Amino acid sequence: MRRKLLTIILGFSLTAPVLAVENCEGTSQESWVNCFGSINFENGDVYLGMFNKGQAEGQGFYIFSNQAFYSGNFKNNVFDGLGTMTYPDGSHYTGSHVAGRRDGKGVFSWPNGDVYFGNFKEDKVHGFGEYSFSDGKKYSGEHFMGDRSGNGRITFPNGTYYEGQWANDERSGYGTIVFNDGSSISGQWKNNTIHGEATFTSNGGQTWTGSWKNGKPVGSTMEELFNGKIPSHASI
Repeated sequence: MRRKLLTIILGFSLTAPVLAVENCEGTSQESWVNCFGSINFENGDVYLGMFNKGQAEGQGFYIFSNQAFYSGNFKNNVFDGLGTMTYPDGSHYTGSHVAGRRDGKGVFSWPNGDVYFGNFKEDKVHGFGEYSFSDGKKYSGEHFMGDRSGNGRITFPNGTYYEGQWANDERSGYGTIVFNDGSSISGQWKNNTIHGEATFTSNGGQTWTGSWKNGKPVGSTMEELFNGKIPSHASI
């Protein structure tokens, strides 16, 4: 793997003259201005790319000793601007960086097939974004420092979906779940389940309003509400 990455880097270095960029000269890194050079670090990391006033600045490559690999823009010796990071486990991130961290819009994909597209802040998903999970679920909505938080919608493979408020990566606050048979429950959620005042509406238009505790109606049953035909994902 490392040999392959070095081959890619070497190929990039050969393009430097084509880009009309001079190679850095001398052993004093501080004197390297607007030139193309490389550094081998004591920990085994390697940087190859543009330098300005002795610092990595502009387009470059960085190979970590653990086989992580970054290709993109640098500023003040850190990732800054657009770039792609490939992690040892096969995960990939392509998008904006600020001061060495994922920050701004980007796409992150995991080896299991999960993909996130949206905003990041300080290396975490933050703001509006969309998840596509390998099991067919999709989430579109707000995040706060790594967790689904705010307003969002999750859709299950069979068409059932929840739309409403989230907190700490769980359904929490006011929300509505619409089942694939057309029935729905709207009301208060806590710890990822209906808890508090809520209204059940059947696919025929009949309604039942009352209190719910830990996903179950108080004074009734799910079987009664669904007339014995409980749809998938009704276990809430």
